Parts: sequence; structure tokens; C-alpha cells
Amino acid sequence: MGDKRSVLPLFLTLIFVIVAMLHDWTTRRRVHPTDLWDFAIRLLSGPGRAALGKAAAWPSFARMLVE
Repeated sequence: MGDKRSVLPLFLTLIFVIVAMLHDWTTRRRVHPTDLWDFAIRLLSGPGRAALGKAAAWPSFARMLVE
């Protein structure tokens, strides 16, 4: 995830989740569990996509899906 262009969309989507979490906290005094799961999955998906993209098997798998 060294490319700044790949980090920006991740942070932009995290902002929406954080806003939802803040809304839950201010209106209900608790954060909904789906917001926590959403935040964790989105946060971990960035490094996961970077690792998958650098894997040697990825180009052949992607080619198989397209053809």
C-alpha cells in the first residue's frame, strides 16, 4: 500500500464508517456491532489487497477469470 492513490479510497470509505459510528455513539451511547465489523473489514482489506496483488499466483488467476 505504498501508492498514495490506493490509500486514499480506503481512508475515504473509512470516514463514512467513522461518521456512522460517531452518530451511533452520540444518539444511542453505543456503537452498533455492524459498524465495528465494517470498520475492521475495511481497515484490513487494504493490506490484504496489497498482499494479494503482489502474489505470484494473482496474474494467472485474474487472467483465468477474465478469459
